[in-house]
Amino acid sequence: MDKIEIGSLIKTCREDKNITQEELCNGICTASTLSRIESGKFNSNTSILARLLERLGLSADYLREANNDKDYLVRQEIRDIKSHQF
Repeated sequence: MDKIEIGSLIKTCREDKNITQEELCNGICTASTLSRIESGKFNSNTSILARLLERLGLSADYLREANNDKDYLVRQEIRDIKSHQF
């Protein structure tokens, strides 16, 4: 999962829970840092991401699992393309 996808996930979850950026990032990072994370313009460290995800009720393993799922889907798509070649 790249930084744009992670940021989008965080923003979507935050908005679904009706949480402001200030509420989510309180004690973790600044609102401007969270804004940059959500827009994919900031390479935050894993500690910040883990704490933001935890506050949203998602485990840090969620990112790892999502990344593995994405990798699996890409591998499956490659296999499908190869099986349809002449």
